Amino acid sequence: MAQMKQFQNLDITRITNDMLKVAIAAGGSRKSRLFQNLVSSIKARLLPIEKGVYQIKQAIGEGITSTDVVPLVWPHEHPYDGAVMENLYRDDDRRSAKSGRSISDSDIRLKGMAIIGTVDIGVQKVTTLRLEDGTVFRKKETLLKPKVVLANTLEEITDMSAKSIRSVVMS
Repeated sequence: MAQMKQFQNLDITRITNDMLKVAIAAGGSRKSRLFQNLVSSIKARLLPIEKGVYQIKQAIGEGITSTDVVPLVWPHEHPYDGAVMENLYRDDDRRSAKSGRSISDSDIRLKGMAIIGTVDIGVQKVTTLRLEDGTVFRKKETLLKPKVVLANTLEEITDMSAKSIRSVVMS
């Protein structure tokens, strides 16, 4: 792109005139028929070059798009966000549904809680687009949400296990 900026305004007339000045300096005459043929020949050779440069500039200006599909994994203690991840143990969601709350209410309630980690990998599409001004823009789209375990789920399982063990020991 930087190399193309120096050729922003490819002016065939200016280039042709500069080349003709060289021919005149070398002893050519503007009135000569050969001189007129030279002008036509120079313009004919430069037009395809100008067209090619224009097409390259247009392709760069429109942007070159590439798309990658990458695994999506959230680290330990990352805050839960139902928009980009899924709670593996959806017991919280089932309890919410029984109490009259929707699953999205459950996601709102769980939002921000720490996760233990990702247990089922998600998939994310990353699209890279070069804008007209040369800047690179990356758009990320979650295709498959990774499944995560929340820290409070582990605490609930641990508490339930401890209660079960106490009830067995006390009996």
